[in-house]
Amino acid sequence: MLREEWDLGMKEQLNTIAFVGNYLPRQCGIATFTTDLRNAVATHATGRSMVLAMNDREEGYDYPSEVWLELSDEDRSDYITAAEMLNMRQVDLVCLQHEYGIFGGEAGRHITAMLRRLNMPVVTTLHTVLQDPSPQQQIVMEEIADLSDRLVVMSERAVEFLTDIYGLPRESISFIHHGIPDLPFADSDYWKPALGAGGRRLLLTFGLLSPAKGIEHMIDALPSVVERHPDVLYMVLGATHPALKRECGEEYRESLIARSEQLGVADHVAFVDRFIEIDELCDYLCAADAYVTPYINEAQITSGTLAYALGAGKPVVSTPYWYAEEMLADGRGVLVPFNDSEALGEAVGEVFSDDATRNEMRRYAYDFTRQMVWSRVGQEYLELFSEVRSGRRTSPRLIGEDRAARWLTPPPAVNLGHIRTLTDGTGILQHGCFGVGDRGHGYCTDDVARALITVVEAEEAGVEDDDLRDLQTTYVSFLHHAFNPLSRRFRNFMSYDRRWLDEEGAEDAHGRAVQALGIMARFSDDQQMVGLASNLLDQTLPLVLDFSSPRAWAGGLIAANNYLERFRSDRMVNRAQAELAQRLLQRYADASSHDWPWFEDYLTYDNARFTEALLGAGDRLGRTDMIDCATEALAWLFDHQITNEGHLAPVGCHGWSNRGEEPSLFDQQPLEASSLARAAAAAFRVTGDRSWEERVLLCWEWFEGRNSLGVSLYDRETGACYDGLRLDGVNRNQGAESTIAAVMTLIVRQQVARVAQPRLGLVRRTISASAADGSAT
Repeated sequence: MLREEWDLGMKEQLNTIAFVGNYLPRQCGIATFTTDLRNAVATHATGRSMVLAMNDREEGYDYPSEVWLELSDEDRSDYITAAEMLNMRQVDLVCLQHEYGIFGGEAGRHITAMLRRLNMPVVTTLHTVLQDPSPQQQIVMEEIADLSDRLVVMSERAVEFLTDIYGLPRESISFIHHGIPDLPFADSDYWKPALGAGGRRLLLTFGLLSPAKGIEHMIDALPSVVERHPDVLYMVLGATHPALKRECGEEYRESLIARSEQLGVADHVAFVDRFIEIDELCDYLCAADAYVTPYINEAQITSGTLAYALGAGKPVVSTPYWYAEEMLADGRGVLVPFNDSEALGEAVGEVFSDDATRNEMRRYAYDFTRQMVWSRVGQEYLELFSEVRSGRRTSPRLIGEDRAARWLTPPPAVNLGHIRTLTDGTGILQHGCFGVGDRGHGYCTDDVARALITVVEAEEAGVEDDDLRDLQTTYVSFLHHAFNPLSRRFRNFMSYDRRWLDEEGAEDAHGRAVQALGIMARFSDDQQMVGLASNLLDQTLPLVLDFSSPRAWAGGLIAANNYLERFRSDRMVNRAQAELAQRLLQRYADASSHDWPWFEDYLTYDNARFTEALLGAGDRLGRTDMIDCATEALAWLFDHQITNEGHLAPVGCHGWSNRGEEPSLFDQQPLEASSLARAAAAAFRVTGDRSWEERVLLCWEWFEGRNSLGVSLYDRETGACYDGLRLDGVNRNQGAESTIAAVMTLIVRQQVARVAQPRLGLVRRTISASAADGSAT
């Protein structure tokens, strides 16, 4: 059934369509195609059509007003930001123009960073489909196919390759012809005088010049053509490809000129050395008597120049590359062997000699290509967009098997609901039984300290919740009660009936309690709270210097880093900061190696806490060696826990990760993702490096479904978080540590996003139509 025959009531209304690809005035075939496609769709669409243009140079291009964003092709963070902005704009559909070479990363993989973050449907037009892809090219193509709702190709051979080589289902592929301008079936002699070709038989080749075009073979064939038709003029139309020109200058063009002179046909060859705009190009096409594409190999799945020539009703002589074989079938052109100048000259000469055959070829070509004019192609794309959008409504797309797409949507507001559920007048219950607090396990100082950090930082971040101060009071009161003045240590475990189960908690728990006090002393505007926190800190921080636990050192150091932001002259805390920072630095020097740049011979829990502490200290002390150490270690820690698929996989607690061994995959704990997020946020604040902002996002995505199982751990409605990822699914309990970790990560994610400035190379442009109706922001 033709798309025109659809019931109009079934079509999806599209308010905004975004096109991604190269765009004029950048000089390349993809730019021309994207521009023509966008304009053709805009003609039929009732909504807006915006463009995200790829830049291959820092200064960009002088784009028209429909270009909304410019992306630096080699800056992966630009792709991620573009996805975020598209989601915020609630764009209905993205149409991607794909060619490996226009995107950054190995085999152009950067584009997948954008695709996997988009909420809306994606239709991808493939301008290259390789028969023998490299392993990385095949991975990228398969990933793009997985992340696209539909693939569009412009030849039947491309359909065969995608199904047979890449194993894609036929229903995921749509065939739509390459668009062409709607030119008249006209007498070429009318157009020639204005182009300096009056009285000549005009043979034309156009497009960006490069050795792959095989122009030398046509020049070699020209003497035999001139012998039969002395009035022939071979016109080579187009600038040298910018990439080739940057690398080799005009070496190829100059070699062609020299070749024509050596063969004595220089008067029969004309080079038009510039990028030809579409209106002028149409004049040249109309003036041509024949068209030639002497390409040197078969691996070309589509050709805009060939499509344009056929659309102008020109007889074509071509080598048998894939697209030419398909388009020149049924008498629409003549095919000759590759690299065979003799056969090429014979075919061109015969086309000029046989008027009847030439005119028959013209008519066949022109009639066939009426389905390819841009007005028709634009309508086909628009109707495909509507079909794809409708399909999303009835069958939501999950990326990968049994994977939740929650992480693709904008982040929710901070929700303290489940933290309140687990909190009573004593503290926060450490465990949950499903979504209910488990009173049997009581409370622990460790989780109360985490909760205090969370609600203090929530208030600092501007979270609006009437219970914030009450929660802070409850938690700091618990820590005050947990403090044992005889030993100056914090107790850790308390039963539900308020009996302490230990007289002295672990060093790590003590360090976390001290950390919470330091953060409260820094951010609270309640002098009573600050006074209590400072008093406890005075008594408990010095003990951390006697501990052997590096995690306790890190907690004490984070406390000092924060406390000194407010009380800079405190000598005891300054000494503690310097001592603890030096210990962690020495620990790293002693334990790290080239292939294991870490503070210990293993990874267990809350690993990134070391780097968060050292970053803060290095920043305040002006110690670049500490900052370098921390960023090096943190970058490795992320790399060690990011899969080949690009998602976070925190080291599992069933086996952890030992030096020289693969990390355990399960059970993955929310605490690890939260710890990584806090450290990455610290690295972003200290260094300003945008890659750390991206890593913060990666941590939050883990909670929302971009993880090893593709399931969401975080409940947006209740603010609760499951207790981890097991081999067979989530741990259905929702305790304090996991919920606090999720909320803490969400706060960090929003803080980082809020302070981030627009990236260099990603320039938002106001769409004139939006500005006119006041919808631009």
